[in-house]
Amino acid sequence: MLDTKKMYTILIVFIVAMFFLVTGAVFYAKDSANSAEPVKEDSIEAPVEEDQSAGITESDVVENPEQKQEETEVSVEPQQAETLNKEAYVLYLDHLLDKKWESICKYGSAELVASYEVAVSRDGRINSYKLNESGVNYAKYKNILTRVIKNLAPLKPLPNEFAGSEAVFKLEFMNEGTVLTSFIDPNSSSSQDNSSDYTSYLSDTLSDKWIDICAEDGSEDIVESFLLTLNSDGSVKHLESRSQGKAVGKYSSSINDIINSSAPYRTLPANFENNEAVLNLNFLANGVVTVDIAESPTAGYEQAEQMDTINESAEN
Repeated sequence: MLDTKKMYTILIVFIVAMFFLVTGAVFYAKDSANSAEPVKEDSIEAPVEEDQSAGITESDVVENPEQKQEETEVSVEPQQAETLNKEAYVLYLDHLLDKKWESICKYGSAELVASYEVAVSRDGRINSYKLNESGVNYAKYKNILTRVIKNLAPLKPLPNEFAGSEAVFKLEFMNEGTVLTSFIDPNSSSSQDNSSDYTSYLSDTLSDKWIDICAEDGSEDIVESFLLTLNSDGSVKHLESRSQGKAVGKYSSSINDIINSSAPYRTLPANFENNEAVLNLNFLANGVVTVDIAESPTAGYEQAEQMDTINESAEN
């Protein structure tokens, strides 16, 4: 009996000991977990609070440098323009055009594709552009050339050395992928057109648009004739239809649009009297526009009437 009681006592003591041992282990594990969590939070969140207090965010890293760069460019640009002289501005234009044109056309030959006159306003906008001369591959690149010129803007503002409200530049697009850029000085004798040069310029300018609308049969028959009076600044003073040929009235509206949309034209040469020019314009069926000078409105009317008589005789 004594041995049995001893065994029961030892068993009870063992069970109680195990109970306390397990209970102590559980509480110890909970205390360890609770004490570990604050350390984990501090190690993760504390640096974030520190970064936020310093004002450093993801948006600052990505956007702020660009914004600062844009602000710098806006503020510096006018100062850069003021430090440029005429020669430096021409080189700036030349470099800009070379980069654009070289990626489009590069055939290795030094032949002219097209020559344009481009007027740039003081704030760097493209005021106007006109075709002076066309060469090889012009038909292929005509629309592309127009886009290249239009997409130049906005340019740097003109330096103070350029007088007037705008500066006119000659751009020669070459077949080898280069552009020859030069400034057209209005006071230079070489830039002063005589009457013959001026009528050729008008003929090229108008024909360039007319040929896209009319190519009736390739003949030189007159479709319609107009009498155009220009002011000294190249603006249209008066426009009047003087005669009609084989396509009576068919193109009248289109021709009016061509003439008016091409204005203002170049400033009149000094050898035009009375600060105006009276011009006879003949729009032909082959897409060409011929231009000749009438000494006065009366003379222009007489020449137009003579053309009517010639056309009537030819038809009879």
